[in-house]
Amino acid sequence: MKKFIINTVSALLLCVFLAANALAAPLPFSDVKEDAWYYADVRTAYRSGLINGKTYTTFAPDANLTYAEAVKLAACLNQFFTEGTVTLSNGDPWYQTYVDYCAEREIITHEYEWNENATRGGYMEIFAAALSDEILNPINDIQDNAIPDVGAEHPQAEGIYKLYRAGILQGSDAETHVCNPDSSIRRSEVSAILARILDSDRRIRFDMIIDIPFEVVTAPVSAYPDKMVGRVEFSAEALGNDVGYSWQVYDLGTLDWVEIGTEGTLVVEYNFDASDAILMYRCIVTDGDEEFITENVSVYPPMIVGEIVKSPADRQQLTSVILSCSDLSLKEAKALADLADGAKFVLKDSDAGVRLLESLAELGGEAVVSSESSRGMKFVRLISVGEDKTEVVKLIDRHTGCGLTVAKGIIKETLPMIGMYMTPAAAEKFVSALVLAGAEAVIE
Repeated sequence: MKKFIINTVSALLLCVFLAANALAAPLPFSDVKEDAWYYADVRTAYRSGLINGKTYTTFAPDANLTYAEAVKLAACLNQFFTEGTVTLSNGDPWYQTYVDYCAEREIITHEYEWNENATRGGYMEIFAAALSDEILNPINDIQDNAIPDVGAEHPQAEGIYKLYRAGILQGSDAETHVCNPDSSIRRSEVSAILARILDSDRRIRFDMIIDIPFEVVTAPVSAYPDKMVGRVEFSAEALGNDVGYSWQVYDLGTLDWVEIGTEGTLVVEYNFDASDAILMYRCIVTDGDEEFITENVSVYPPMIVGEIVKSPADRQQLTSVILSCSDLSLKEAKALADLADGAKFVLKDSDAGVRLLESLAELGGEAVVSSESSRGMKFVRLISVGEDKTEVVKLIDRHTGCGLTVAKGIIKETLPMIGMYMTPAAAEKFVSALVLAGAEAVIE
């Protein structure tokens, strides 16, 4: 007993026409020979009443199908499967009834050149939209981008892949399964498609599993947070079979990476109220035996580092200035005032930097405001690079997340002036790694 993916009423109707088909006389078409590959398909499609001959005695199997004929077939198929019968008839022009029917049901969403030959892709797009998911139940594993000439971004890809997966299509070549979506489609090919839609036993079983070369398309990028409250979004995208993502944050308590996400995009929302004011993230992207680790990403709140160049005579006044402009306790401010010249501290914001400079100038002192950084940080100053500059560049890139281009630029500058802010734990590891690479650095 043949299996048909149809509703109950349609099943009864199809059983009647197939029974009659089995006992019927040969087709009346002189141009459809019994040894032609499409003979059985034309017979099934013709006996179903869905497609007619060009004349009483000719079918024209090699003639191309027009969009008008395609929309008629789609409308009739849809009505047949949903209502159990076909009551549609020609309009003016003859195809208008079918166009209106398909438009009302969103089988088509735009106009076609109705009297022009339908492309294979256009025909498949219309037919796939006319049939329910139940009728087009997938039986084949066809991966996206597996069809050689129909990528996932092709305008008709959705419909084409749907018909391939349901076994309705196998392409114009049984080995490569190319689709030729821009070429015309013949009436014999349409008959084969109709026969497979009506009779699930005729559907073609095959899989298209492709080995996509592993490639990381984009590495993580960050949006810098807004002052003390941050929302940072990182993204990574990779191509390949069974691509996996593992987003990790560096845990300063265990000095190890902890997984916090497994999607291509990671969104982090936080309040910067901890003593460690740096967060480091990375993403490990995997594909089979391949592995790619993105560059570490460091996120800083926008706070400004200040440094006293010349202190005023009155240390109490200096303490008051530091306290009012920085994010420090009174005890910390007094300690900095005692250090005086060369003391570094973090300001609340850039406006605080302006106030600091103005206040110290009034007291006879002087300060400078340097690059953006954070609270609770250690300053690692690079003293010398050593012989292996390449390794040092990699270490700077890995530990600061500044990017290889920036890292290369860092070692070209006057080394005693070069330094990086990081958490105490990260600073210790960074300096140890630099020493092993033959460089020299100190923590300030």
